Amino acid sequence: ILVHAGGRDLANVDLIIASMEQLGMVQGVDFDVYLPGGSDFLPQPAMLAGYETILVFGGGGDDYAYREWSLWLANNYAHDRLGLDAETIQRLTLWSDLPGDRSLVVFGSLVGFSLANGAAGAPGFLQDELGVQLVGDTLRPEIANQASPGVTAVGSGFTSGFVVSGNDREYLALDHVEPIAPAVRGHAFELPGGGQHGTAAASVLRVEAVGPDTKVHLTFPYPFRFVETGVNRGLSSRAQLLQEIFNVIGAAAPSGPPVSAPAAREARLAVAPNPFNPETTVSLALPAAGQVTLQVFDLRGRLLRTLHQGHLDSGPHEFDWDGTD
Repeated sequence: ILVHAGGRDLANVDLIIASMEQLGMVQGVDFDVYLPGGSDFLPQPAMLAGYETILVFGGGGDDYAYREWSLWLANNYAHDRLGLDAETIQRLTLWSDLPGDRSLVVFGSLVGFSLANGAAGAPGFLQDELGVQLVGDTLRPEIANQASPGVTAVGSGFTSGFVVSGNDREYLALDHVEPIAPAVRGHAFELPGGGQHGTAAASVLRVEAVGPDTKVHLTFPYPFRFVETGVNRGLSSRAQLLQEIFNVIGAAAPSGPPVSAPAAREARLAVAPNPFNPETTVSLALPAAGQVTLQVFDLRGRLLRTLHQGHLDSGPHEFDWDGTD
């Protein structure tokens, strides 16, 4: 397995490696990591021939504001933020066409939008290789503007759900992508109150038989680091998703045993008094230090006030709000 940590997910390579290692995979034995730098591209297909699986971790939480800008810098956008420039796309296509079973897994924010509007070869790669069509570049209104929509498995070997996290309704851009037959949905976005979006895909699985060989392409239209739910059966949500991906594509068993994730610890949030007049206090208790965004929305989903955005130490914190925008 080759891990291609391209674009903006370069900063999250430790998280990717940790998820692989939690499954018992050993770097240098079960998987290698390729970190492109500057104008470097994925190696030539002949150098990649020994890898049956390539995982492309690209894109990282882009806002919708990048869309118009990326239209006239589409290839630079795909390279810098997704790790899917025209040269890398060509090499991935040639690698996939080599004899033998090949599996390509792609994670990335705006992957549908940037490839559909990308340089020569990018739209064809999106449709013909990944089996994905871009229906729209603004999915959130179709899923009730959820900040962190739930994702449910809809078959094809997947069984576990998770959440695509976000700080507010404009933080992580989500494409409306759908599979092109014979590709199918592996996951769907959940709707508030039950049910799921009828056509939009939270993952697209394309399986093609080429003579005796099987080519599997799997696309997730959001960054890997936004996959969250805590701990599931001893594995983190990201490791659990990777495990199911490897089961679907038939990857070899890891060299070592799985390593359970630490017990999940939840943050606690309280507002008192509630209702209030003229002000209230938001109390927040964190189990560990980290980056925190604390925001207030009205019933229509409009952002009223950002109470905090930045680092907070573990332990209790309080923020006063006077009810004004």
